[in-house]
Amino acid sequence: MIAISYRREDSLPITGRLYDRLEAKFGKRNVFMDFDSIQPGLDFRQQIKETIERSKIVVAMIGANWVGEQDNGLRRIDDPADFVRLEIEYALKRGIPVIPVLINNTPMPKAEKLPSEIEELTFRHALPLDTGLDFRQHAERLIAAICDSIAATGEEKGVAVSSKHLQPKKSDAGAKQTKFLVWSAIIFVLAVSAGTLVMRLGGNRSHPAAQVPPEDHSIAVLPLVDLSETKDQEYLCDGFSEELLDSLAKVPGLRVVARTSAFSFKGKNVPVAEIANKLGVANIIEGSLRRDGSRIRVTTQLINARDGFQLWSDTFQRELRDVFAVQDEITHAIVDALKIRLVGSTSVRTGTENAEVYDLYLQGLYFSNKSGEQDFRKSLTLFQEALDKDPNFSRAWTGIAKAWLYLADAYVKPLEAYPIVASAAGNALQLNERDPEAHCFLGVAKQVLEWDRERMLKETQRALEIDPNSSLGHVWLGDTLRDRCEFDRALDEYQKAVRLDPLSPVVSDALCYGYVNAGRFDDAIAQGKHTLELDPNYVYLDSNLANAYREKGLLDQAIVVYHASEQSTHSPSAGLAIAYARLGKIKEAEQKLAELLAQKDRQYISASNIALVYAALGKKDEAFAWLERAYSEHDSVVSVIASNPGSQPLRRDPRFIDLVKRVGLDPVRAIPREAQH
Repeated sequence: MIAISYRREDSLPITGRLYDRLEAKFGKRNVFMDFDSIQPGLDFRQQIKETIERSKIVVAMIGANWVGEQDNGLRRIDDPADFVRLEIEYALKRGIPVIPVLINNTPMPKAEKLPSEIEELTFRHALPLDTGLDFRQHAERLIAAICDSIAATGEEKGVAVSSKHLQPKKSDAGAKQTKFLVWSAIIFVLAVSAGTLVMRLGGNRSHPAAQVPPEDHSIAVLPLVDLSETKDQEYLCDGFSEELLDSLAKVPGLRVVARTSAFSFKGKNVPVAEIANKLGVANIIEGSLRRDGSRIRVTTQLINARDGFQLWSDTFQRELRDVFAVQDEITHAIVDALKIRLVGSTSVRTGTENAEVYDLYLQGLYFSNKSGEQDFRKSLTLFQEALDKDPNFSRAWTGIAKAWLYLADAYVKPLEAYPIVASAAGNALQLNERDPEAHCFLGVAKQVLEWDRERMLKETQRALEIDPNSSLGHVWLGDTLRDRCEFDRALDEYQKAVRLDPLSPVVSDALCYGYVNAGRFDDAIAQGKHTLELDPNYVYLDSNLANAYREKGLLDQAIVVYHASEQSTHSPSAGLAIAYARLGKIKEAEQKLAELLAQKDRQYISASNIALVYAALGKKDEAFAWLERAYSEHDSVVSVIASNPGSQPLRRDPRFIDLVKRVGLDPVRAIPREAQH
């Protein structure tokens, strides 16, 4: 039986027309729409429940006032005894397919605006139904979906079937309307995980009729929406999404957009097609998470962004301690839906079965993804609390390494931070050698502490073997190649990183600086402008857009951008001092140098940057004195000094060549060629 759920004052006329079409197709006994023809004296809830249980499929008619907003501001849908709510709630609980039908372009209600019992309706693919000229075509499309859905369920006993997802097929020559293929799969799977019987509620796995072309194996994981009543689980939603993203990124043949870009749409009402276009992917994962004490309910769906159709969806209700199993199941379901051959393990299990430890870790991860010294230090506290309870939790060690790496140079002296980075990353790798982030962090620490370039290269390459989708890995491999003046290969790595993380200002800025080092100043200026479009306030140590203007000789433009960057960093700009010196404004350059020296007494300032200002002023002895200080401090800037454009006045000096050797580089390869003659 096909049951039609509707609200009379919202959609009765068009629902009656649809009923007539369905009755003509399936027969009067097989279509039911008068839920409110309830027998007096009987429990209407039980009558609705029995009707739904006899149904093969439920059609939910949604018009402009489907929620039943009343004059007093209350909504009928919020009443637990509301007929429409009960109809949808019973269908979802029983795993009966529900097809939302949106009348006259009515938007699908947002999950957070619905009662928790029916919020899953939001993640069912909806079909349109217009009262005008398109009614016939839309009704036929719905009939085709119902036919395929019923055919897919068959007559099997004891099996509940979830909602169907429609995929357009190529129309035959001369066909006047598009036909749609409905996928379905069996759900309500009982599984045993770690000796505990768990039930997957209301989900399905849908299989495309044909294999997705290889070029369509690209995906972005959007952050889950927090549907918890207190709205205080943002860190859990973000952390779950990021761990899922990391797991998918390790699947061979699947291109996964990095976190920064995927999360840039957080809290924004942007159509899926637009998100996919900006990220350059064919598929999107989105969903929601609700936490109630130690239990979580996660609803996710995989959408083909080109046509908007749902490839797969599922809902999981578990204890928080089972979150790893949920992430694993989602990963395998997505791989299956996209028809990717899975080789090896993609498990996201990270070494702890303690829910409290994992919760602390996700809170730490949340703060480590912010910017600012206090956020990084807060993350360190949370990571350490997790390790106090479970010292074998590898991802918490990686979190420690990450936070100290970002504190280094900008807020903390290198020798105070990088030894901790190396130790924490090493601990993480002892527990889990397949942690790509830990490999990257260890490589950077070894380069800074021991000037070990080969170790940096080895660790970065290993990270990319494990996770080819690591934008961070591609950036740091690009840095390694850039420091050897292998600019074409370096730029190729930066461009790969941009493709994986197209909306990240950090990655965009890395490509900009790569162009500056390669002498491609026009490209650097264009990329630097793009970085500011992504984040008008982004700057790390100094503005690379300003550096590009400066090296191209556009000093006035450079000075304007340097001034703007000072407003963001609240620190004097060494690049601005160099620009003043090149303009012959010696007094202004010396004033800026004095500000840098005064600032260094209050907080950490790179000695290398001070050295480059002295170099621009023609004071080579002072410049080399500061470079020696940078070397003794293991300043990370001195490790890349060879190709830094600001080092041009020093490059022919034997002291500079000696310094380049000591930081682990071959001067013949690392110093730009025009400076060696």
